[in-house]
Formats: sequence, C-alpha cells, structure tokens
Amino acid sequence: MFEGERRRRAFGLYSTVSSLGASAGMILGGLLTWAGDRRWSLLVNVPVALAVILVSVRALGVRDEGTTRARSRGLRSALLVTLAVTCGVYGLVHAAESGWGDTVTAGALAGSVILGAVLLVTDRRTAEPLLPGAVFADRERAGAFAGLLLLAAVLTGFLVHLVQYLQNVQGLDALRSGLAILPFGVALLLTTQGLTRFLSTVDLGIRAMGGLVVVLAGVAWLTLLDGDSTYAAGVLPQIVLIGTGVGVAIVPFNTVILATAPAEHAGITAGVLQTALTIGGSVGLALLLIPLAGAGQGAADTISSVFVRASLIIVASILVPLVLRFGPGAAKGRAPAA
Repeated sequence: MFEGERRRRAFGLYSTVSSLGASAGMILGGLLTWAGDRRWSLLVNVPVALAVILVSVRALGVRDEGTTRARSRGLRSALLVTLAVTCGVYGLVHAAESGWGDTVTAGALAGSVILGAVLLVTDRRTAEPLLPGAVFADRERAGAFAGLLLLAAVLTGFLVHLVQYLQNVQGLDALRSGLAILPFGVALLLTTQGLTRFLSTVDLGIRAMGGLVVVLAGVAWLTLLDGDSTYAAGVLPQIVLIGTGVGVAIVPFNTVILATAPAEHAGITAGVLQTALTIGGSVGLALLLIPLAGAGQGAADTISSVFVRASLIIVASILVPLVLRFGPGAAKGRAPAA
C-alpha cells in the first residue's frame, strides 16, 4: 500500500512493532502478575484480540479488492506444517526432560522430519502450494528468512530465560523483572526509529550482518552470568547492546523479504515471515530449555550454558545468510537499499 519514503517508514515501523511485542509482553505480563494473578496475562489477550479484529476489519476494508482472486486454502498443507512444527517443538522440550535417547523424544523428532518431507511432496503436486518455491527462490531473501528465524529463536529464549534468572537468582518479583527488561525495548525502539535513518545509504546486507554481530557481542557477554552477577554490571549493558543490534538488523531483514518478493506472492511472503518468527521463537525456547533441565542444577548454574547455546545460534544466523548470498551459485542481484 506504500511506495518510496512512506514504504521505508512503514517497514521501519512494522519491524519496530513486531520486535517490541515480545519485550512489551514480558513487561505487561509482569505487571499483571504482580497486580493480580498470572492468569490475567492470558485473559488480557481476549480483549486485545477483539480490538485487533475490529481495527483490522476497518483498516483492511478500505482496500481495493478488484485485483484479488480465489485461491486454494491449502488445508492439507496447513495441517502438515502445523503437525510438523508441533512434533518438533514437543520433541525438543521432551529431550530437555528425558534426554535425546528417549523413545518419545526420538519419535517426535522423527515424526517432525517425516511430516516436513510429506509437506514438500504435497506442495510440489499442487497447482497452488502453501509455500510456493518462488518465495524462497531468491537466495538473499531466503537468507533473510533464515536470519530472522534464528534471531527470533534467540530473542524469545533470551527474554524468557533471563526473566527466570532475574526472579530465581536475583530475587526480583514479577513486576521488577519485567521492568528490568525495559532497557532492551527502549534501545530497540531508539535504534529502529533513530539510528537506521543514518544507515539508510548502507547496503541492507551489511546493516543486517552488522546488527547481528552486535547481538552476538551482547549474548556472548551474558555467558558470564552466574549467581554473583549484579543487574547493573551483568545484565543491563548486555540487553542494551542486544536491543541496539536487533534494531539495526531487523529493518533490513524485513525489507529484503517484503520489498523483493514477487508481487503475486506478496501476501504469502508476509505470512511466511510471521510464521518464521513464531516458529523460530518456539523452537529457540525449546532448545534453550535443555541446559536448564540439568539434574540438581539451579538457574545460577545453568544460565551461562543457555547463552552459550544462544551465541551459537546467532553465529548460525550470521553464517547462513552470508553463505546464501555469497556462496557458490549465488545470484548476482542485490536487494535495493531501504
């Protein structure tokens, strides 16, 4: 719906809102738990969802629908991808409780792989696949998808597990632990709405990789956490650094994905983007849960291992887009600057 400068601003705002959602949820959830009960943080989603539906109906209703066409709902593929992700996440969570050699763990993970393979076969045989190959045909766009998915895996786990550390080790209540995450969101907001304007002439890929390097520095710094760490020295500067890096990386990644997608697949691309963020968060949360399940170990003993794993995921989020963009067979074209 937007072109030129308005599109750049729209991408920036979209990226900011989608990134701030998780940290805002931690803060508001802490406030609701502190003021009443943890169930309030679940119940509050009902009026929020109703408000979103009403606003969406009004906002999306003003669009010209003359160019739309009927399309298959892809229910079979939707069911397959849902079951595949469910099995995968369940297998990872179960591995944290019972180990990788457990029969249920192995069965769930194997089921996830099999269902994923069936999904690919099903999509190849239909005229209108749920995940068209054209969405991932551009290597730079595929790299941006991978980078965002892996970044989401770290951010979701980082927020959840860090709050657990603040509550169980540093003794903060739900409200104070939520507020302790606030600097992350502030840094992200200031970066996406301020710093990115000065970086608009820098190549999108360079900006994204630079932001991920900053995130890696902050996450690696958190590996030093232990039972004697303080918030001021052991948490605050690190989460500000991570928020700054996310703010630098998130806008170019979103721009590469959404601005370069084929026009006929723009809606599907946006849907896949949201799905990648959700799946990445779920899988990352499960993966980072594994160190916390160590027998006889508390959060003070395992928190460092959590962020070691998170650092490795961030390294992967840097390497995968680079390989796809510059590796053998890479396309010559580059996405335009935002």
